[in-house]
Amino acid sequence: MEGMQRQFDQDHGLDLVEKDFAINTVAGALKAFFSELPEPLVPCVLQVDLLEAFKINDREQRLYTMKDVLRRFPRENYDVFKYVTSHLHKVSQMSRLNLMTSENLSICFWPTLMRPDFTTMDALTATRTYQTIIETFIHQCAFFFYHQPLLDSPTGLAGLPASPTTTLTSGGGGGSVYSCYRSSPPPSGAHFSPLQQSPPTTPQSPLQSVLPPLHQHPHHHHGPPAEQETL
Repeated sequence: MEGMQRQFDQDHGLDLVEKDFAINTVAGALKAFFSELPEPLVPCVLQVDLLEAFKINDREQRLYTMKDVLRRFPRENYDVFKYVTSHLHKVSQMSRLNLMTSENLSICFWPTLMRPDFTTMDALTATRTYQTIIETFIHQCAFFFYHQPLLDSPTGLAGLPASPTTTLTSGGGGGSVYSCYRSSPPPSGAHFSPLQQSPPTTPQSPLQSVLPPLHQHPHHHHGPPAEQETL
C-alpha cells in the first residue's frame, strides 16, 4: 500500500488498473488518505447535527433532516462525499458477489469518514450510531444525491431501535454524544447550496446512468455530469 501511495504522490495520473494493484491495497490507501486529512470528510461541526437528526423517530422526517444537514457541507466536502458514497453504493449493488453490503461497507469506512475521538467513552458507546449514519447515506444514495425516492430499509437499518435517542444521550451530561478529531476550529461563513443532477430515466437501475464507474481510466475522465438543479 505504501508503495502505491508513493507512486500516486509522484504521478496523480497513475493507472491503478494497469498497475494491477490488489483491490484491498487500493481500498486501504483510500482509507489512509481520509485518515490523514487535517479534518474528517464529514465535518465535525455537522456531525453534531447528523447525530441530532438521527434521534428523530419518524423515518421519513429523519432522512429529510439528514438531507438538510448534507446541504450545509462545504462544497469540497460535499463533492468528495457524494462521489465516495456513490461508488460505495455501486459496490453494494454487487454484494451477492463481493459480500460488501451497505452495512459491511459502512463498517469499513465510517471510522475514516467521521473520525470520532475513540479516547472518549461517549464516542465508544455511539459507534453503532456513527456506522448506521454512513450506512444510511450509502443505502439511500439515490435519495440524498440524485432526486430519487426513498428506498425500503435493508435488514440492518430496519433493526434500528424504536427510539434512537437511547443510544445518543451522553452519560450524566444530558447533551448529545459528540467528539471528533480536528486540527482547528470550524470555519465560519455561509455554506454552498450543493447542486443536484436530473433523475435518471431507467427505473430498473436508478443510479446506473449517474454513478461513477467502478473502474475508470484516469486519462479518459470527462469530469462529473452536468449539474442542473439545486436541492
